[in-house]
Amino acid sequence: MESSSSGGGDKGGDSKLVKELQRELSETKDSLSKARKDVESMKAQAESVSAEYDRLCEEHNRLEKKLAIQGGGDKKDD
Repeated sequence: MESSSSGGGDKGGDSKLVKELQRELSETKDSLSKARKDVESMKAQAESVSAEYDRLCEEHNRLEKKLAIQGGGDKKDD
């Protein structure tokens, strides 16, 4: 680290550094906020996909049972 022996000459540089760091911090906070929103969106989408998968599995099972009853129990082997 350098010590400032020239009086106020370094303060302008410090001020620029502080402003740059504040800008960078603000950008990082914005990026973090967007990333958190994306994660929440993906979680909601995953829950929706999971619920739809469960619904389709139940419908599939229901239709297989209906087909087995109507067809006399002859189920095609997969």
